[in-house]
Amino acid sequence: MKVTCSLCVTVERTVFQVCAHVLSRLLGCDISDELDRLNQMPKSRSYFEAFCVLAVLFALAFVGASFGVWGLFVYLATMFLVFK
Repeated sequence: MKVTCSLCVTVERTVFQVCAHVLSRLLGCDISDELDRLNQMPKSRSYFEAFCVLAVLFALAFVGASFGVWGLFVYLATMFLVFK
């Protein structure tokens, strides 16, 4: 049970960090402020926001892959710029 709990906390922190990084890059704010904002919001709202950000990233990957090699290249270049 302790292993499952620590794994859930680790996954939650990782998802929040990815979400905060993407939002801070897009909005031009500090990543620590974005992490604080996510941690201070109600859990259901922060989970929903993280789900939406990850869903958009996966949808962009799917659309990019459906356009073939060039679409996938454009997606990977965009993700490189976002996560640089």
